[in-house]
Amino acid sequence: MAGQNFRTFFQFPSLNSVQWYPGHMAKGMHKMQAVLVRCDCVLEVRDARIPFSSRNEKFSRILAGRPRVLILNKADLSAKNTRKQIVERLGKHEIIFTNSAKQYHPSIRQIIPAALRSMNEHGISSDNKKGFFRIMVIGLPNVGKSSVINAIRRIRKNKGNAAHVGGVPGITRAVQTNIEVCSNPKTFLVDTPGIMPTYVRDVEVGFKLALVGTIKDHLIGEEYIADYLLFTLNRQKQFSYVEYFGLDDCTDDIDQLLVHIGHKMGALRKGGVLDLKQAATRFLTKFRHGHLGTILLDKIHKTT
Repeated sequence: MAGQNFRTFFQFPSLNSVQWYPGHMAKGMHKMQAVLVRCDCVLEVRDARIPFSSRNEKFSRILAGRPRVLILNKADLSAKNTRKQIVERLGKHEIIFTNSAKQYHPSIRQIIPAALRSMNEHGISSDNKKGFFRIMVIGLPNVGKSSVINAIRRIRKNKGNAAHVGGVPGITRAVQTNIEVCSNPKTFLVDTPGIMPTYVRDVEVGFKLALVGTIKDHLIGEEYIADYLLFTLNRQKQFSYVEYFGLDDCTDDIDQLLVHIGHKMGALRKGGVLDLKQAATRFLTKFRHGHLGTILLDKIHKTT
């Protein structure tokens, strides 16, 4: 593969006008905090491709001292050889790597026992006055919270979906309480809307969030995100896109790549003009579905 002339840095556009925190999130956050006082434990779901960037600092403040399990979902799309270092950096939480898209994945069975251990460490047992446990599920948009709930329910109760799911952020827009997922011990989960940080101060974090689908594409621009994806794949020497899209060699030119994809898929507007936005969407979709290889977008070690 060629690659001597790849970019060494990415020129990010200004994103000052992006509305990261729409109104329904503010309402959802308020409702979530009101319900949280009646919950015994929290499952925080993050995207395993961005285990640090998909953290919401607000959660850290309101969850301080509470029993918590950290679920790194979509782990099948992240580089498996980095898990040990990720766990070391994240600290002493109960941490589970899951793939909730596979509803019977063995990791799903670990979630309720991990929550029980965390609650037990905080002195919360099945002898509580309620006679059941209530566990809240939180996270950024589109990290797979509802899919995790449905997967637990299917394994523990042998029942179908109770939480709405979708491949775009914002499917869950209100707190959904008391979804029974386990009979012994009786356990209810509380589904919540994805809550973004009020401010995303680091533009590259914003691009990572967009790349995994946490932020809607149009807020940044499909072609901008596609260019960042190409830059990232080349930087990590992930060249599977070359074979997948039938290129002669790797490229650092996003226009060249999108023109190739556009011709291949017949993405034409009226008048026969290539629709590069549609081509960019195809490139992003194939990455998000794992067709272009597994990748960790966050750096393991903090930089100073």
